[in-house]
Amino acid sequence: MKIKFFLFASSLLSIFIWQSCSNDFELNSPWQDVPVIYGIIDITEDNHYIRVQKAFLDPETSALEIAQISDSIYYDNISVSIKVNNDQILNLTRVNAADEGLIKEEGTFATAPHILYKIAQNQANLKAGDKVELIVNRGDDLPAVTAQTTIVGDVQVTEPRKKASGEKLDLNFMNNVPTSILWKASDFAEVYDLKLLFTYEEYFFSTPDDRQTYTIEFPIDKKIENNKEPVSIGPRGSEGVFGSSFFSFIQTNIPIKPDFQRRFKHIDIVITGGSAEIQEAFEILDANTGITSAQEIPVYTNISEGRGFFASRYTTIDMRGLTAQTRDSLANGYRTRDLNFLQ
Repeated sequence: MKIKFFLFASSLLSIFIWQSCSNDFELNSPWQDVPVIYGIIDITEDNHYIRVQKAFLDPETSALEIAQISDSIYYDNISVSIKVNNDQILNLTRVNAADEGLIKEEGTFATAPHILYKIAQNQANLKAGDKVELIVNRGDDLPAVTAQTTIVGDVQVTEPRKKASGEKLDLNFMNNVPTSILWKASDFAEVYDLKLLFTYEEYFFSTPDDRQTYTIEFPIDKKIENNKEPVSIGPRGSEGVFGSSFFSFIQTNIPIKPDFQRRFKHIDIVITGGSAEIQEAFEILDANTGITSAQEIPVYTNISEGRGFFASRYTTIDMRGLTAQTRDSLANGYRTRDLNFLQ
C-alpha cells in the first residue's frame, strides 16, 4: 500500500523542513538536536508511517552536504509510539521504506536508507474520534517530542444519489450545465479536497486483446472548508463541475493515437477530509501569501520540540460510471472524438 501524499502533504512538508533550517536558528550557534517529524494518520490505509529526522545545524559543514549523509539526518536509538485516548500505548517499528515498497525520489536528502516508523491499522485499530498522541523519545535526557490529533471519520458521497435498489447513479456531464457532487460532512474533518480519477483502456485496432489501462487525475477543488453541514460542489455549493471543463480536461490529458481504440472503464470521486491541524496549516499559509502578505512565511508546527506536522485525514473513493449521454459526447463530441472512445 502506497503512502498517499496526495493531499496536504508534500508541499507542506517541504515548507516545514526548509523553514526549519532557515528561520529561527543562529548560523553561528553550536550544533543542535532539532527533530523534524511528519505523519498523517488515515484509517483507510493498511499501515501508518511516521517520518522522524534531524535538522542539520552544524557551523562547520554545509547543510546541503549533511543532508546527503543518512547517519546525519536519522536518529539511531529512539522509540516512537502512539497513545490512544490517553490510555493504550502502541509502539511503532523502525523500517526501511524501500523494504515497504516505498521509493523515495532523488533530491536534496539522502535516499538510502529512508527510515520510517510503522504500525499496521489492524494492530492500532484506530477509529473516528480517537484522540491520538504521538510520542518520540530520543534518550540522552532529552525531552520527549509529542503531538496530538483526532482521527477523522468517513466521508460519504450523497450526490449523485443511489437508486432505491442501492445501485449508484452515473455521473452526467453536459457542456454548459454544472454537475453537483455532494457529501455528508465527516466527523472531525475541517477541510476537504475533491478530485476525479478517470480510468480508461486502450488497444491497437489490430490487437484488441492486448489492452493497457490508464488513469488520469482531474483536480476539482482544494481546501473546501467544513461548516458541519452537507458539503457540495455544484448549484448548492460553488459553481460545480461543468461538462465543458470535463471534456476539455480529457482532450488535454489523453494524446491522440489514430491506430488505437479506447474504452471508458470507470470514474472515481475522491474526497479527502482533513483534521483541524491541516486546516490551521492552510490558514497560516493563505494568510501569508500574495501581494499583501508578510515577507516571511511563518512556520506551522504542532510538534512540541523542533518542527513538524502530525494530523489525520480520511480518503473516500466512490466508483461511478458515466451516463449514456456523457459516453456519447466522449465518443462523438468535437473536443474528444479524435481520441477514438467507444460509445
